[in-house]
Parts: sequence; C-alpha cells; structure tokens
Amino acid sequence: MFSWGNLSEKLRMAHLHCEDEVVVDLFAGIGYFTLPFLVRAKAKLVYACEWNPYAVEALKQNLHANSVSDRCIVLEGDNRLTAPEGVANRVCLGLLPTSEGCWVTAVRALRKEGGVLHVHGNAKDTEESEWSEHIIRSFDQIARSEGYCWEVSLEHVQRVKWYAPHVRHLVADVRCKHIQH
Repeated sequence: MFSWGNLSEKLRMAHLHCEDEVVVDLFAGIGYFTLPFLVRAKAKLVYACEWNPYAVEALKQNLHANSVSDRCIVLEGDNRLTAPEGVANRVCLGLLPTSEGCWVTAVRALRKEGGVLHVHGNAKDTEESEWSEHIIRSFDQIARSEGYCWEVSLEHVQRVKWYAPHVRHLVADVRCKHIQH
C-alpha cells in the first residue's frame, strides 16, 4: 500500500547495491519494495511472496510494465509455505505492525553464509532500543535453533514515519554473518 510516509524507505531500498544479490520479499503486495530492488537496486533475482490474489495480479502487471518480469519469481500463497530456503542475500520483511510471525521463514530464506534482513515494525517512541534489542536477540536465537553459526548484529535502524501518536514505524537492518570455526 502506498503511503507518503514510506517514500523515504522505498528510496533507501532503491539506493542499495544489489547487482549480484538474490532478494526475498516476504510481503510483496503490488511491488512496493520488490520493484525498487529490481528497477533501481538492480537485484539479480527477487522472489516476491504474496497471498492476496488481487495484489498478485497487480504485482505481475507492475513487473511487466517495468520490464523486470524475467528477474522476479512470484510465489503466491502463505510465505511460510511458499518462500524459498537457502537462497537470499537479503530478505525484506515489510509488514506492520510486526512481521514476527515470519521471522523463522526469513532466517530459512537466507543463504547459509547469512545476509541482511530488513525488519519492519512498530515501537513506542520510548521503547525503540528495546525493540531493536528484541529483534537481535530473537534472530540470534532463531538462527541457532535452525543450526546456523551466525553473528547477528544491528547495522542500522531507520525511522520511517509516525504510525500513531508516540508509535513509530521502524526498520532494523540486521546483518547475519557466518562465523568460521
């Protein structure tokens, strides 16, 4: 869904350098982040997961209109069932108020070497640090439970917009890096 407040995040994703990267967008919708990854950031391939059939149809039209259909695989249905595993350099989790129900899916989508997770969520303005700490702690635990030996760290927290009074839409950029034994 388009929101003027989200424009800065859309542009931030568009300015990433993804030329050799595979991206999994777990909540593709009509292509709000999928298209910037493909058109501007030049991702090699995007797996776009979406379960709303109307959004899927619009996504396919938008991919065609932007001449990037050949670099996008649309996976229709519940991303916990359809998302690919072990392929992504980068995973976008653009769902509010939280994408926490799909964090295991996101970890499984990353390559065994790790990658970057863009985790959207809402947090009270007085609890932003706790929100990001919860994300890092949770992804570290999920990675361990999935058998990965990763260092999970917070690269950046982007303040996107006010979602409600004293509630902010944030995006945590989480780096998962393979640790050599």
